[in-house]
Amino acid sequence: MVSLKNFGIGVLLIVFGAVLFPQSTNAAQIRNCGKEIEDDFRKFKQKMRFQGFGRDLTAKKNPKLTQWLEAAHEEVVKHEKAHAKAAGRWGKKIIYRYFGYWGEKYAVAGCVPLRSRMPAKNVLDAALAPDGPSDVDKRIAKQAKRAIELEKKYKRLKAGLKKCGKKLSTQDKAKCKKKYRKRLRGHPFLEIKSLYSW
Repeated sequence: MVSLKNFGIGVLLIVFGAVLFPQSTNAAQIRNCGKEIEDDFRKFKQKMRFQGFGRDLTAKKNPKLTQWLEAAHEEVVKHEKAHAKAAGRWGKKIIYRYFGYWGEKYAVAGCVPLRSRMPAKNVLDAALAPDGPSDVDKRIAKQAKRAIELEKKYKRLKAGLKKCGKKLSTQDKAKCKKKYRKRLRGHPFLEIKSLYSW
């Protein structure tokens, strides 16, 4: 009885843990919006200090800072809208991080969450959609491009395996199939296949 009770408690804890701390989705592996936005917000604050706007922001309204914030807001919104437009139905609602100054809110960081198993080609297009892709955008695009290339190579190997059955002796067919199956089994495409749809 005690072991069944402990087993029941263990199952309950696992289920409870899965609800509180769900496993990351495929989209999270392609794009981690929370981390990106926090990193971009830190960079924004560094830029602000570099521009000389890091001092007391409540004493007196600074028109130069307001103008600078408006330009930053416009640039962030334009950048994220380009991502969202290219992502289409695969993109979720844009998430912005705002900076408040004298009663106004300015979008200074943003991210378009991607739906899970988005096609690799769409990921590539969405990442490179803005005029000036960020370093994160370029990294995501590079990963998607690599995934597309690996898929092509994997398909070529599969086609080679099918050709093993044609115009070969029985012994040669077996050798040919063994060679291709071995190469397919350890192919790097299999590691990233679940991140995208094909």
